[in-house]
Amino acid sequence: MIRLLLAALALTAEPKRVVLIHETVRLEAMQQRVVAEFPLEQQAATLELNYQGVRGAGEGLRVIVMADGAPISESNYAAASSLRIPLKAAAKYEIRIENKRQRLGFALADVEAALVFAPPREAARTLDPARRYFTIAVSLALFAMVVAFAGVRLGPALWERWRG
Repeated sequence: MIRLLLAALALTAEPKRVVLIHETVRLEAMQQRVVAEFPLEQQAATLELNYQGVRGAGEGLRVIVMADGAPISESNYAAASSLRIPLKAAAKYEIRIENKRQRLGFALADVEAALVFAPPREAARTLDPARRYFTIAVSLALFAMVVAFAGVRLGPALWERWRG
């Protein structure tokens, strides 16, 4: 009974969410800036990234997520956007935001990035062979009963139609 309760609690467990950055970032015209760098070493996660231009982002901003120096995802130029990116473990990640379409002035952007770790899953359990065979036998018996019942109910009508 306790195992069943623990399994039910594990299935309903909320994913763990770690906020990396939640701040307003100032970007000068034609500038690219790294807003967060983090290693992900033990467990895969999903990166939830939201940004919105507050001031001076009329041409739009773009976010680039890089893993070990290579881009893995990027947004289009937009005043606001949301991204959900699956990340693998054992890599160093960085989040860059750029304001390369604006020629003069600066832009302010609200940036929020968080890692969401899924709760660990229980290993699938298998039935012992005797129980497995019993389940298969009962399933086949019930199927045979349904077929026999359908034959008894539909048999005379089908026979009459077939004979013509």
